[in-house]
Amino acid sequence: MSVNAVPPDPVTVIGPWQDTLLGKQEIISEENENAWKETLLSICQSVADNASTGLARCSDKLDQWEGGGWIDAMKGDVKALWDEELFIATAVAESIHQGAEF
Repeated sequence: MSVNAVPPDPVTVIGPWQDTLLGKQEIISEENENAWKETLLSICQSVADNASTGLARCSDKLDQWEGGGWIDAMKGDVKALWDEELFIATAVAESIHQGAEF
């Protein structure tokens, strides 16, 4: 059966998802758990890569700006945002690797 086809008994397919939403069961299936964890890990990797690139570009470009005052504060703020994005993406990925429950 195609993934786009309506199953003969939709309740059988949708039932575990509904039970999870209603709090009647913890997970839909192990396959589903593994799939969303892999998806989340992929997102975390993409965010971390983007943040690393942003930090590198940020360091190169912001060092060229001079002026003191608000510009110096802004430089620190931009770097802090990239650092935070990298930290969170890395921490979420690590929690998945350590088996944390979500």
